[in-house]
Amino acid sequence: MRRTEHVHGPQPSVPAVSHRSAMSHHANCRRYSLSTRGGGRGGEDGGGGGFVTGGKDGTVRLLHPDLTPVMTFDLRSEAAAAAPGAIVKSVWRGRGDRRVLAGTQQGEVFLLSSADKVTCVVRGHAEGELWGLACHPTSHVFATASDDRTLLQFSIQERGLLSKLTLEQKARSVAYSPDGSLLAVGLDNGSFTVLRSRDLGEEFGARDRAEVVHEVKFSPDGQHLAVGSNDNFVDIYSVSGGYKRVGTCSGSSSFITHVDWSVCSKYLSTNSGAAERLFYRMPAGKRLTNKEEIDNISWFTWTGVLGREVAGIWPKYTDTNDINAVDVNFEDGVCVTGDDFGTVKLFKFPALKKGAKFKRYTGHSAHVTNVRFTHDRARLISTGGADHAVFQWRYQSQSTCSLGQSEGELSDDSSGSDVAQVDSDVERETEVTYDRAGLAKPAVVHAIKEEAKEAAGRGEKRPPPRPDTAAGLDLAFVFGYRGYDCRNNLFYLDSGEIVYHVAALGIVYDKGIHAQRFYRGHSDDILCLARHPSKPLAATGQVGKRAAVHVWDCTRMVAVSILGDGHERGVCAVDFSAGDGGRRLASVGLDDHHTVVVWEWRRGERLASVRGHKDKIFVIKWDRSNHDKLVTVGVRHIKFLQLAGGSLTGRRGTFGSVGKLQTMLCCVFGAGQVLTGAESGDVYDWRDDGVLSRVVKAHTGPCFAIFAVSNAEGFVTGGKDGRVCLWDAAFEKCLKSYSVTPDPSDVTRPAVVRAVTIGHGCILAGTRSGHVLEISKDGSTTVLVHGHAEGEVWGLAVDGEQTCVTVSDDRSLKVWNLRTRTLDHSFPLPLPARCVDISGGKYLAVGFNNGSFTVFKLEDGRRRGLEEVVSVHHRREHISDIKFSPGPESKYLAVGSHDNFVDIYHVARGAERVGVCRGASSYVTHIDWDTQGKLLMVNSGAREQLFFEAPRGKRHALSHGDIDRVQWATLTCVVGHSFQGVWPPRCDVTDVNAASVSPDRALIVTGDDFGFLKLFSFPAKGRLAKFKQYNGHSAHVTNVRWTADGSHVVSTGGADTAVILWTNRSSSVAAAALLDEQTANGSAADSDVSFSDSEEEGYDSDVDRERLTNYEAKIYPPSRELVDRLKSANQDEVVVPPVVGRGVSSSRPSPVVARSGGPEGKGRRRRPVTDLELHHVIGYRGADTRSNVHLLTDGSQMVLHAAALCIVHTLSTGAQRFFTGHSDDVTCLAVSQAPKFSNVCASGQVGAQPAAVLVWDAASLETLAILKGGHSRGACSVDFSSSGRYLVSVGLDNSHTLVVWKWQEGSKVAQEATGPNRIFVAQFRPDSDTVLVTAGIRHVGFWTVSGSAIVRRSGRIPHTLHASKQTMLSIAFGPDELTFTGAMSGDVYVWKRNVLSRTVKAHSGPVFALFTTLRDG
Repeated sequence: MRRTEHVHGPQPSVPAVSHRSAMSHHANCRRYSLSTRGGGRGGEDGGGGGFVTGGKDGTVRLLHPDLTPVMTFDLRSEAAAAAPGAIVKSVWRGRGDRRVLAGTQQGEVFLLSSADKVTCVVRGHAEGELWGLACHPTSHVFATASDDRTLLQFSIQERGLLSKLTLEQKARSVAYSPDGSLLAVGLDNGSFTVLRSRDLGEEFGARDRAEVVHEVKFSPDGQHLAVGSNDNFVDIYSVSGGYKRVGTCSGSSSFITHVDWSVCSKYLSTNSGAAERLFYRMPAGKRLTNKEEIDNISWFTWTGVLGREVAGIWPKYTDTNDINAVDVNFEDGVCVTGDDFGTVKLFKFPALKKGAKFKRYTGHSAHVTNVRFTHDRARLISTGGADHAVFQWRYQSQSTCSLGQSEGELSDDSSGSDVAQVDSDVERETEVTYDRAGLAKPAVVHAIKEEAKEAAGRGEKRPPPRPDTAAGLDLAFVFGYRGYDCRNNLFYLDSGEIVYHVAALGIVYDKGIHAQRFYRGHSDDILCLARHPSKPLAATGQVGKRAAVHVWDCTRMVAVSILGDGHERGVCAVDFSAGDGGRRLASVGLDDHHTVVVWEWRRGERLASVRGHKDKIFVIKWDRSNHDKLVTVGVRHIKFLQLAGGSLTGRRGTFGSVGKLQTMLCCVFGAGQVLTGAESGDVYDWRDDGVLSRVVKAHTGPCFAIFAVSNAEGFVTGGKDGRVCLWDAAFEKCLKSYSVTPDPSDVTRPAVVRAVTIGHGCILAGTRSGHVLEISKDGSTTVLVHGHAEGEVWGLAVDGEQTCVTVSDDRSLKVWNLRTRTLDHSFPLPLPARCVDISGGKYLAVGFNNGSFTVFKLEDGRRRGLEEVVSVHHRREHISDIKFSPGPESKYLAVGSHDNFVDIYHVARGAERVGVCRGASSYVTHIDWDTQGKLLMVNSGAREQLFFEAPRGKRHALSHGDIDRVQWATLTCVVGHSFQGVWPPRCDVTDVNAASVSPDRALIVTGDDFGFLKLFSFPAKGRLAKFKQYNGHSAHVTNVRWTADGSHVVSTGGADTAVILWTNRSSSVAAAALLDEQTANGSAADSDVSFSDSEEEGYDSDVDRERLTNYEAKIYPPSRELVDRLKSANQDEVVVPPVVGRGVSSSRPSPVVARSGGPEGKGRRRRPVTDLELHHVIGYRGADTRSNVHLLTDGSQMVLHAAALCIVHTLSTGAQRFFTGHSDDVTCLAVSQAPKFSNVCASGQVGAQPAAVLVWDAASLETLAILKGGHSRGACSVDFSSSGRYLVSVGLDNSHTLVVWKWQEGSKVAQEATGPNRIFVAQFRPDSDTVLVTAGIRHVGFWTVSGSAIVRRSGRIPHTLHASKQTMLSIAFGPDELTFTGAMSGDVYVWKRNVLSRTVKAHSGPVFALFTTLRDG
């Protein structure tokens, strides 16, 4: 779906005090009730001491010094309007200032005020290649389109965003119509769309090509639209004729790169990747070859990079793909280019000979993808591909300077350019390979171009764009409910939402919109659930060696408290206290003694524990009127417990002669009574003193569930007889009885009721068969949640894009609608089933556990029933896989069994067996057909990959090359050279249960015995391929399948019975992201790290992507060294860079400096030339950096960085100034807080050895110090000491060197290698010049500078805390030698000196940013 955002009356500037900007986005902030110990503090900290955190969950949290919450800003809220999936990477709060700056990974910066306002002050494109650029023909507006799937319109004068449209596909081109009323956007799937520019509403859309549309342009008369694609064609559409295609320009031997219209709209010029410039007559697209006619054409635009008139823009020996964009200003006779070396160049037009003079302008840190003049020629806009920054340049047409050579002289390159470059240096530069693979680059530019050049040389089409790093899966919907061994595990929230659990997921279900939200903090099966008596909180207990109880927020889906170290094996029952407002929590373990523990859950403190009973306990309940009394019931057990101080005392219930001792299954407190449901179907009524007073017959079978209506006004019970009964307050009379709808898969079996609750005028019931039903007052029943009953779910088949079928050991076949996320039909089966396949949406083949299979026909489009076509029983052991041959007739059926055979049946001849595939050494596990239905690929339990010819089953031996050349209809096997990388080390042959390759053959998803889905790029050749890991299932994942369009993945859990639908975040072009990471870090055939084998708990794709960023491949040739080389080479002159150029402060002048000794201007003429001056930058580097946005001392300006620039941004006006001393990507930034060095900044960059750290003044933009010799490859973190006299920096070299500088002297105080693991951040304690802390991959280091040495103490975790060693992402400090580190798990680790004292849950994902205002420690 498209999402459009409009900003009316653009005014992006933000006043320093008053926040009334018309562009501001205001968000209401959620507040928390605070503990009042130590005195009441109100809702805010008043700008005093405290902490600010930011995390992957998109929230910024303000905390008191004791880490209690004050306020939360949700940047993903509709009001904040952050980019989808916003991740906070940087937070900053000025001293005594209530405002907070927050930078996101998506390239946005927000100003958060204590007045509950969220204002976006910087908004650009998120991670992804930025290519599309167009300027409005009549207004000061331009549009950009990017791989981040957004179209943005900006106001040049107001320096702000006007509107934003979220697209369904990545966008690579954009163009305005001549009157500016329409926008055409070219997308990466071969489609294009035409939008109204005023509201971005769609006028038209079409997809006539399969590959990316790299160029769109309207004709000057507005009658036609030209659309050029990587299919080598330009299609012509009639605008007035409803966008009917009226012509096609063919003949290009490679992909289309540029198109231009003539002034008369009768001709079109095209450029291609094969360095061709072709001409066509419009609108039919007939090829034009008459040279005289071509020479007489007047062009309306000139954006192509080829042609006699622009020959001079190409240096000698250059590649035809090195210049990406051109725009010509015909009035002033100039043209501007953007190239692969990050430079914008200004030439005279026409530039007829190679090596024409030019002026060079830098600032972009990656390839410049596009350049365009505005309609009035007063501005130039340029876009950076991988740095996704948009630069606005002021175009000056009357400046004067010396060109350095006579007008008639020409050289290979311009020795009169604005940087000290001569022929040999430019030639040397063009020979350098610029592979820009890295975190923020969704495409490896050099690799793409090399592939494109090879393909062009062979006359092939351009390969599709390389994938981005956004490939991944999101949990979308879960079918199932755990009812077969749990009880009273669902309830209503006050909002009407329903809370329940299945597998390892806590689920909040909104029946109004049929949508789910998930709590994913558990690592294994959830067994019990309880609701807080007054707040939207839930408590859940899980299975596990050291099982934990999680208390989580049902609104935010984040953990509030995790109670560990209380139980072994698992937690089977939990309940909140009621009489004290839910302050305490009781839990029961699965250890031999079924230990009962009482917790002060907010503090994570265990108040008391006692042995429960030798047999299993099913339920624990608090007395609603006395918060010191509890009751437990279980196997032949009822006990009344009393909490007294730090101990629990108990006594057993007294039955007397009223009733017999039996197993109690459920329990509830009434008015002065306790009611328990018994195995016999009776309800026992107990007095407060534990004596049984009476027995009431409630059900004809066991009474599994009982619930008390508010204020004990009545009770609801549910039992094995499938009835739900409503009782009066005295539990004497059954007021109403409801018969629960039987299991739809078998009408002969009643639905066993395991849980009941009442609320919102309805009764909610959970059944053993995995259903949740809602019963209304009139007795009508609605099934809200469907699922499989107890038994392993193995069989899974997907039909098309919206239907999947599952079969299970519960003897049922279920047909699911993935589009509506509902159960279409459920059918009973005669036997437990293990596999299923579907053919053409009409026929189903089901394999059973006894070695038989049956082919069914779905009658009347699945609506009437399941008709048996044929049933065959040729094998004795269970059928493990079954597949129809491809094609509309599905001629053959392959059936693999644990008898080690695959039988081939002729479907049309009544399932006659026509062949047997023999030779497997063990049971058959997986089968795949080729697309022609003639070849079978078979896997066995002996880890064999075998091939058989259909129909006879003749065995064949295929080489790896032969296997790769076969077109397979499906790829679900797990063994083979293309699947080698999916197997973890030291694994068993059965550890990977299932695999499925995406329809575009780009990704492979696997399910394993550890409950994980893993996503690999395909093929996964070599050992230990990189992957992304997803949890949700609590047992072995038995099967996985992609939908036909690759948009979703369906997975089944064995013992957890859950069927989970996952959304694929990316399209097929995002497939090889992990392969790119492998390539950037070594051989793809032998991965250096397998995420599953890390000792660290958890995995986060964003953290790991940052860890694996290869900065060495992101370095441009150092321009300063080139200048020095020129000076030593006795050149005639040395040219100082202009106002904007790498390596020079913007405060320096920009005239040409002649060498002394020669007469100034001798033999040279002065004449008017043009110039560019950087005016405004849209962008912010947040993808792989942190703590890189800061408020300056007076709070009126902020400092940030983008590309190779550091930017000083005035909040009140939006005006910007630039520090331009860097020569490549700026990767870190710090601002001194010492009064003596107010507004002094330090920034580090990537770069060849030695990489520089620059210290500069934010007021004057002057360079104060250049610190070299400390790091190779680059610096990733910098920070000033308390006095401001010292600076710490961390390198990107293999040893991640830590250096402490005395920056004013440019000298190193101390240096130490930290180790092979990546360091993300290093910070001085705010009260020290000698104590600092580093954090990184499974690393926390506490350092003290002692003379010329740095002494390290590692962080130590006491075993009593049971905290895991985590990757640490951020640092803050507190008094009394406290240090706080933000962990990948979302916890904040609190350290006393170097010893961990506690952990606090702060975010539901990694804590990327921490900041404290406690600057005095």
